[in-house]
This record gives sequence, structure tokens and C-alpha cells, in this order.
Amino acid sequence: MYFEFYRSIIGYALLMIPSLIYSVYFGGFLVQFLIEKMGMMGSLPQSRGFRIPNNHKREVEARHV
Repeated sequence: MYFEFYRSIIGYALLMIPSLIYSVYFGGFLVQFLIEKMGMMGSLPQSRGFRIPNNHKREVEARHV
């Protein structure tokens, strides 16, 4: 009785293995492609504090005038 139960589960899992491998493999390619493409297109926002305006140089130039 228990053998038939486990046999059906194992058969179901074995049939799922090729589709799972396919989806993980090509899903990884898709995710990598999208991340790379979004980075090239500039659609990802820059991190906080990425660019700090350099006002110190203007203050120094203003003092020397």
C-alpha cells in the first residue's frame, strides 16, 4: 500500500524534472538578460548618494576673487 503511494510520488517528481531544469536554465538566461539590458538603458535608478554636487570648488573660487 505504501509502496504504491511512494511510487506515484516518485513517478510524478521524475516527470517534473525536465520541465524544472528547462525553466530554471532559460529563466536564468532571461533574468540575466533583463538585468543587463536595464542597466545599459539606464532604467535602474542610481543608488542613494551616488552623485554629490561639488559646491566646495565654487566656494573656494569665490573666496579668491
